[in-house]
Amino acid sequence: MQVNVRVEGINKLVRLIPEARDTADRESKAAMYESVAIVEEQVVGLTPVGATGNLRQSITTEVRGAAFQKMRGYVFTPIAYGLPVEEGRAPGRFPPIDPIELWVIRKRIAPANEARRVAFLIARSIARHGTKGAFMFERGLDKATPKVISIWDDLPVRIVEAMAR
Repeated sequence: MQVNVRVEGINKLVRLIPEARDTADRESKAAMYESVAIVEEQVVGLTPVGATGNLRQSITTEVRGAAFQKMRGYVFTPIAYGLPVEEGRAPGRFPPIDPIELWVIRKRIAPANEARRVAFLIARSIARHGTKGAFMFERGLDKATPKVISIWDDLPVRIVEAMAR
């Protein structure tokens, strides 16, 4: 999933006013950091807490590249089970029981002495039926997109205002 934004006129502005390059670079980077922060906030709010909250806490951002090159902002999780939570899990193999058992205990679904058995039953159901996705990245990006586009639409004005200071 991605949002591609092309800001028209920035390169032309920099060609006409070479001293605008540093300001344009700084404001473009600020716009990208602001954009990924907005997307991250939405994604985190939509991410299931689960047994530990680790997935929600793992959502992070990164900005690569420089303005006037292909600068890109990323919102992601380094946790391996983030993709199955996002997209769901197809029926098939048994998922690991230990994390499910921990979830059963923490959510107080069953007493600790029955948690393993209940976790097995849940794992068997997941293996048979799969799981639905939370789509927290997709939905978060959808919610954030209008604001992100607005940030980039306002960039030329932000550059001119910063140069006037």
